[in-house]
Amino acid sequence: MWEQRASALIEAGDAIERLVKLDPRNAAGHYLRASLWLALGEVDGAITSLEYSLSLNLTYFAAHAELGHIKIDAGRARESIGHIEEAIRLIPPEPNIHVLYFSAGMAALHIADDRAAAQWLLKARQANRSFLLSAQFLAVAYLGIEEEEAARTSLAEFLKETPKFSIVAWKRLHPTRNPVVAKQRERIFNAWLDWVFLRTRPLWEIDSTQPGAPFPILYEIRAKRGWCPCADAPGMSAPYAAPAGPSAAAS
Repeated sequence: MWEQRASALIEAGDAIERLVKLDPRNAAGHYLRASLWLALGEVDGAITSLEYSLSLNLTYFAAHAELGHIKIDAGRARESIGHIEEAIRLIPPEPNIHVLYFSAGMAALHIADDRAAAQWLLKARQANRSFLLSAQFLAVAYLGIEEEEAARTSLAEFLKETPKFSIVAWKRLHPTRNPVVAKQRERIFNAWLDWVFLRTRPLWEIDSTQPGAPFPILYEIRAKRGWCPCADAPGMSAPYAAPAGPSAAAS
């Protein structure tokens, strides 16, 4: 499979380079080159190509939209929202407009502007109720502005449709080598772990795909918060049933 992917990327790269050489001022060619950079995991190269594409055609909404998305992954989320707003302004009637609203919400969430994030993610949720990622991250934004009931409701809607959601798997599927992004995502992770999930789901269901893996962290957090650990969780081992030491005194 990896050999086939590598071969396909080489063929695509050759075709894109031929296009760019034939018409160096073709904004779409540089947009496609950015897509190739992304496929190779080179976010900075993709940003350079997209910005050059916009220098050739400032009204190219697809380039604005893509820049808005990938600058989040480059630790430049503060720059993302302007691109996304421009894409929304320029885009023709679009059934998938919720994706742009979602990207704007994620950019705001990454820079801890939770009120703006809640507004954007709510718009995404209203535009397409079946796009569950909006509900998932809307819970984090609501928590950031201390709307706890709304956070609980939003997360419950997400979990109803995705009962096997795993925080551990989510982190594994969204790796980053960027320290800025890592810190921003840790805030999102902690919001799920430290409050929303612990209050809305039985402890042993937090990560059903990896039984036992998160238990030490979960019990420590719950004990520090003064919440009683669930000693009857299936498959629990003795060290986790009743945390000892200073943290246990809080429960």
